[in-house]
Amino acid sequence: MTLYSSTRLKAAAILTGAAMLLSGCFIQPGNFTSELELLDSNQFNFTYEGQIHFVGLAKIMEESKRSSVGEFSPYCYGPTSEDAVEAAVEAASAVAEAAADAAEAVVDTPPEEYSYGERECTPEEEAQQRLEWEDRQARRLEKDRQEAEQLSKMTGGIDLTDPEAEQELAKLLLRQKGFERVEVLGDGVFDISYSIDGTLSHDFMFPVMEGFPTNNPFVQLIMRDGNVVRVNAPAFTGELTNNPLGFFMMGAPGLGGGKSSKEQEELNLPEIEGTFSIVTTGDIRANNTDEGAVSEAGRQRLTWQINPRTAAAPTALIAM
Repeated sequence: MTLYSSTRLKAAAILTGAAMLLSGCFIQPGNFTSELELLDSNQFNFTYEGQIHFVGLAKIMEESKRSSVGEFSPYCYGPTSEDAVEAAVEAASAVAEAAADAAEAVVDTPPEEYSYGERECTPEEEAQQRLEWEDRQARRLEKDRQEAEQLSKMTGGIDLTDPEAEQELAKLLLRQKGFERVEVLGDGVFDISYSIDGTLSHDFMFPVMEGFPTNNPFVQLIMRDGNVVRVNAPAFTGELTNNPLGFFMMGAPGLGGGKSSKEQEELNLPEIEGTFSIVTTGDIRANNTDEGAVSEAGRQRLTWQINPRTAAAPTALIAM
């Protein structure tokens, strides 16, 4: 008889939780400075300088290094003495000949020396258990392989259990337009410099990564009729109910939901700290800054200071 180790169960929970994160809130900001310019003739420029966190990546890599097979250990439980077994059987037979009721009582309550507990396995029992263990291990390894393959399909073809996964992620980012610098800091943390400009004729979102889900934007620009732009920055908040990372913190299985601060620290959950600004020549129709717009050189600037106490994600409505 063998049991799943807590390590393997934990690893499985992390892989399952990682898939959930990848579909919703896997990438999060850390320390950063970001600015968006919305200018005449629909010209725009967006920059992001600072950290991005691949939440849970370090934990996935750590767990993948552990042996998924382990060692075989036979386990047997039953009568601890063969002599006691024989004595109990003989006693039960003798009583059975005298009276069926008495026999039932003795069978139900065997002699004191007829006790159960952990015992040494016979060669036949050990051989059978080994066969069953090997079958379970083969099925478990195949399941792990399939899960890793699924995870890879959601991460641009990168195997997150590979020790070189962070370097591969850095290469993936650098080959995309806008990423000017990508430095691996370790534990799933990257320091980047991103800058892109052009004419705003369609919706825009950051970050967009080749092969990754695109439903966790730091910043998104949504074009409306009448040349009006809605700016949302859903990831720039420390409030759990607004930040997409909130469900992860409060309930994702195996990945910190309802866990202790020590367990959350092990997952390297990011603490956000930064500044987001919008500079525009357009008409600011709505925004949720504390101080409102500040005029500078014929333009207007909106600024949000972002930290773990930030309750509302930045948002603004601007007519270009």
